[in-house]
Amino acid sequence: MPRHTSLYIRFFNWYTKRILRSDFHDVRVVGDISLKSTDSILLIPNHFSWWDGFFAWHLNRVLLQKRFHVMMLEEQLSKHRFFSKIGAFSVNPHSREIVESLTFASGLLRSKGNLLVFFPQGKFYCQHIAEYQFYKGVERLVLQSATCKTVFANVIIDYFENRKPTAVIHFKEVGIAGLSATEIAKEYTAFANDCRLNQQKIFKQ
Repeated sequence: MPRHTSLYIRFFNWYTKRILRSDFHDVRVVGDISLKSTDSILLIPNHFSWWDGFFAWHLNRVLLQKRFHVMMLEEQLSKHRFFSKIGAFSVNPHSREIVESLTFASGLLRSKGNLLVFFPQGKFYCQHIAEYQFYKGVERLVLQSATCKTVFANVIIDYFENRKPTAVIHFKEVGIAGLSATEIAKEYTAFANDCRLNQQKIFKQ
């Protein structure tokens, strides 16, 4: 079960700020959302890099400010036990225990002030893919957590004239309750396409 150990959280805040400043020219957050302190959020980002969890943590730290949770593959969390002390818990998509993990996740989202980061792609994909495909677990999770806010996030990286890249975290609140996993993936694909267009506008300024 995930825990939130203050010492580990302070360290991870420091570490995340340090490596983002070290490895990126800039990390920008683009979007708008109206939040209450009691709102819980299901955050659905793209999954294209080792950095994805750090980007989600950064978005939460600078804007969302919720109690952080992330669902990680069981084999990955077993290698990095540290993350269980800052809100990570495991899922095995090829086991019957996935139902228990999704039930636990939906319970978090029905409680006040929580954030759950959920990667419905299930594994890494190129950030430039034309069409997204999601596992059916996202359908069940959205259906069981209809009272929370659902937010899409899409991270795009560009270099241009800089030696280090700029990462732009685009995000948008969406209404996807009642949609199938295929329909949610189509909604996310449309959102990702809008993010690419917005990315071009940002760097034209």
